[in-house]
Amino acid sequence: MKIASKRQVTLPGRLLQLLDLNQGDMIEIIVRGKTMTGHGLKLVPTSLFTEKLLQDLQRQDEEMDNGDVIEVEDMNELERWLKKK
Repeated sequence: MKIASKRQVTLPGRLLQLLDLNQGDMIEIIVRGKTMTGHGLKLVPTSLFTEKLLQDLQRQDEEMDNGDVIEVEDMNELERWLKKK
């Protein structure tokens, strides 16, 4: 992909198809050092969520804002971390 003059990047149609992304969807990009990974995010209307789920999501947002998070490289590392708890 080429970076255009206004720092814009056009994603190839095949990539969007592989990630099942459409207009309005989002891509989360994670940068570690000089390596970048990303994945597509589908937006879901919050009207489809239960009140409990919305409260849980709000609590998780607050925990992340406070730095109460862990970073893992893959599912194996996450599983090891969860077993230690």
